[in-house]
Amino acid sequence: MRIIGSLLLFLVVSGCGYKSGEEKTIQNVVRVFMHEYKHYSVFVREPGTSELKQITLNPEIRGTVRIFADVPEGQNMWVYTHSFSGGIDIEVGVDIDIHVHSEKNIEGAGWDHGKLGRGNTHIIE
Repeated sequence: MRIIGSLLLFLVVSGCGYKSGEEKTIQNVVRVFMHEYKHYSVFVREPGTSELKQITLNPEIRGTVRIFADVPEGQNMWVYTHSFSGGIDIEVGVDIDIHVHSEKNIEGAGWDHGKLGRGNTHIIE
């Protein structure tokens, strides 16, 4: 009985580490909005169209957001995301790297927590 219990415990614990998930690169970013800490959205323009698509970036519970001012003027900004999951394949976070021309490309945006309040994030220069 102990052997079966030990084996079950081993199987449960060995599956509890984080597993690498999907990697995505979002190209042609034209605007970046900061709603609040770790909650961003971007506007993306597909080449050859005038349509702007909004994409929400939320790292979930354990993810991170990093911002890099490393895109040369004249080139499009972009975003890299990498999701990871727990041992039972439930997504627990997304690491997000936002690549911009400079910190001035990040604009404030609204947020809404229902009964707990709503407002706007303002960028301080």
